[in-house]
Amino acid sequence: MTIRLSTGLRNALAFEYGLARMMRGGHIQIYGGADQPISADEAPTGTLRAIVSTDGLPVPSTAGGLQFTLQSPGTLLDTGDWKIVGLSTGDLRWWRFVWAADDFGEISTYYPRIDGAASDGLTKLPSTIVASEIIPISFRLLIPSQ
Repeated sequence: MTIRLSTGLRNALAFEYGLARMMRGGHIQIYGGADQPISADEAPTGTLRAIVSTDGLPVPSTAGGLQFTLQSPGTLLDTGDWKIVGLSTGDLRWWRFVWAADDFGEISTYYPRIDGAASDGLTKLPSTIVASEIIPISFRLLIPSQ
C-alpha cells in the first residue's frame, strides 16, 4: 500500500495552499476490516476503529485538532500530544487524515484528504486496538522530491 492524496488536496497544493495549512486542525480516522480505498477521493472502507487527535480530545474541535511543525526538507512532524482513541475493538489497517472542516466521508474530489496504510507515517501504531484505549502516537510525513 502507499500514501494517496485526494484530488482536492492535490488541487490545493497546486494552487495557493500548503499541505499543513489545509490539514491543520484536522484529525485522523483509522479503519480496520478492509483494505484502504483505491483513491483518497473514494468513501472509506471497513470499520472506523479509532480517531487520532491532540490529547485524545473529541473532534472536530479547536482543542483536539492536529498541529504540525516543518522539518526541512519537506517533512511534516506532529506537534503536541497526538493520541489514538479506540472507538471499537479490532485490527488497524489504514488511516485517513481529514481537514478541520466537514468531510462527510462520501466520494468527493473536493475534500482534502490523505490516506495511508497502517505503517505509513504513523509511528508506534499497534496492529489492533480496544474500544476506549488511548495510545500516544507520532506522525511523520515526507513530501517526496520526485
